[in-house]
Amino acid sequence: MPSVDYSPRFLHKTYLERDRENPLRLGVYEAGAVVAPVSGELRVYNAANVLLAQNETSADAGGFALATVDPAQLAAQTLGANWRVEWHLLMPDGLTHVFRAGAALCRVRLPQAASIADLLVWHADLNEYIPPTQTTWQPQGDMAWADILNWIESKGRRPFLVTDSSELRELHEAMWLERVGSALGADGDDTNRWVRLEAKWAGRAEKIRDGLTFEYDENDEGRATPGGRAAANPTLWLCQAGEEW
Repeated sequence: MPSVDYSPRFLHKTYLERDRENPLRLGVYEAGAVVAPVSGELRVYNAANVLLAQNETSADAGGFALATVDPAQLAAQTLGANWRVEWHLLMPDGLTHVFRAGAALCRVRLPQAASIADLLVWHADLNEYIPPTQTTWQPQGDMAWADILNWIESKGRRPFLVTDSSELRELHEAMWLERVGSALGADGDDTNRWVRLEAKWAGRAEKIRDGLTFEYDENDEGRATPGGRAAANPTLWLCQAGEEW
């Protein structure tokens, strides 16, 4: 049987909490459907490329690969980025495939900032339009949150050092509703309610991102750094040092 080009679905980096049990889950896809692994193991490497965990995987009823990293396997490790996880999975094509993702070790993962209840404050009838392929709007919320985490990372910040997730609520709401509009809209029809909703919330999300600041743990001490706030978008100076405008 020839090798199959499977697609692992990593939405963002893997954030491991040092002092807690870390259940992990990975969907591996072929032709748009989840394919359950036959067997496998999860390997965790720290920033120094030292193998810390080599744990057996299983599969849930939906075919997703499951593994758990115990606190004892992370004890005494230095918090920070540049870790990685590797899923070594024996797939139905008879080959072991390796799926890698970036990771970080943190005190506490940043929880999602908004909920479906927040969306219903803005659009009370949203649940009447859930697509038949899903049961809630949570998949769009998960995608929006993953995009926020990746955006924060792209700006040189670490999401797990943001100390107050509520400061990201408005952005999460806006990006979530943008994706709801995209899921329901008709391309090219600017009179469609959902196309207008997508455009409205996309504009609001951009405005929020441009001015967003949040409490941030600059020194990874477990608390917000006193006396200042972090900006996801750094200030760009267009003049030489000392020059006045």
